Amino acid sequence: MSLRTNLPDFDNASWGNHQPDASNIVVQKDFGVLRQSFSNDTGRFDVSVPPLEQHVLVHFIGQTPGEYEVSLDRVPDDAPGKRLRNTYVLPVGVTSRWRGPVSRQHQCLHFHFSSQWLVQVAEESEIATSASQLGIQAGTDDPPLDGLLRAITAVGDDLTTCYAEHWSVLVGLRLLRTAPRSRRLSMAPWRLARALALAEAHLDQDVSLSDLAAAAGLSRFHFSRAFREAMGEPPHAHVRRLRCERAAAMMMNTTMTLAEVAQACGFAHQAHFTTAFRRVYGTTPGRWRADRMS
Repeated sequence: MSLRTNLPDFDNASWGNHQPDASNIVVQKDFGVLRQSFSNDTGRFDVSVPPLEQHVLVHFIGQTPGEYEVSLDRVPDDAPGKRLRNTYVLPVGVTSRWRGPVSRQHQCLHFHFSSQWLVQVAEESEIATSASQLGIQAGTDDPPLDGLLRAITAVGDDLTTCYAEHWSVLVGLRLLRTAPRSRRLSMAPWRLARALALAEAHLDQDVSLSDLAAAAGLSRFHFSRAFREAMGEPPHAHVRRLRCERAAAMMMNTTMTLAEVAQACGFAHQAHFTTAFRRVYGTTPGRWRADRMS
């Protein structure tokens, strides 16, 4: 028996003797979201996925004790302890095979994006469309992306089409903004990585342009121009967006007041937080939280 979700890459997979359960299914023309799980704790699954028609991000919410084996384009993933990594990004055309213990603890989120949809998101956000040429990622070290994925996980069974599209766009934007850039990049990748690491590690503090430039080992002028070329936005806008993304995750996953969230995310005061959040999300933090908690 084959599982039909109307997500071609999910439906085309060969699930063998262990059919998964699929819930929170939202499928539109160019994107889709679903939650995958198992309803029993017996045996091992062995899933083969033919060349992908769309880009796919798989985020694992839970996994059971035991060994997993993952191959991407026939290359084994050497994850420590033969465990699953937190997130896998699989571009169009990639094949994969997944083997591991069947368990009700094993759950994951699937995001599927067409190439055209990701290009459109890039164009609407004034990001170079070359960023939409994704590469294989086995595991991600990206706290903002992890926060977004945890936030949509917390929605439970109340995933609407509008909500799914909202979070798909945010996830797509994060992939675009962290994708390797073109060879015209005028800042070495290691310099950019140092600046990004400093910004993300000190979101609760007032990190200056001089601090970021110093981390990259560049002058402020050179750093500002190179950063915008690499990331598609100036340094101050990038830091503001990271703070707002962290704030959004806190509002979804904690009971902290808006003032406490503002302070934890490095905003001078709540009014500053409100202004910055509205620029990124188009609404106030209070209304954004209320809309998602109602």
